[in-house]
Amino acid sequence: MNNLAKNHLNIVVPCYNEEKSLERFYQEALREIVEIKEKINSSITYSFIFVNDGSSDNTLEIMHMLKARDYNVRILDFSRNFGKESAILAGLQESKSVLDSMGGGVQRS
Repeated sequence: MNNLAKNHLNIVVPCYNEEKSLERFYQEALREIVEIKEKINSSITYSFIFVNDGSSDNTLEIMHMLKARDYNVRILDFSRNFGKESAILAGLQESKSVLDSMGGGVQRS
């Protein structure tokens, strides 16, 4: 595993009708990441992988707003509600592809 993969944190967030809490969750999680970077390892990178599990509220719009502000945000959008487990699995599969695509151009030691 290359150093980038070792220092990359993927946060998979399954979401179903989370318009009231998504922004707050993101802000609090980002605060924790900054704290980790300051205390433990400033070279840590991160990705939020939000999975919209067929929400019928404004969850997807909030995800797009977060993505517009933070290039570390990725979005998966389900056509309907498949359940938390399916959303987590899809997020983990996307997480692997994030590492694969990021690791391609990194020199290995």
